[in-house]
Amino acid sequence: AEAKFVAALQSLKDLKFSLLDQLESLKDVPMDVIMAALYLESDTGGGCPTIYTRSSPQLLSANHPSIPGG
Repeated sequence: AEAKFVAALQSLKDLKFSLLDQLESLKDVPMDVIMAALYLESDTGGGCPTIYTRSSPQLLSANHPSIPGG
């Protein structure tokens, strides 16, 4: 049982969450850039919306041209 638990924890640790990775890449930019990069989308209108990030580098560089990689 303990081996299964450890394996399950390792599997969770290895999961990649693209939204978190994208937000982490924006950690040093102003809050308005982060908020502009996020949007909500719901395919049913009644369920919980999904949060997405816009990956366009133009979004970042247009507002803050000094941001590295933007």
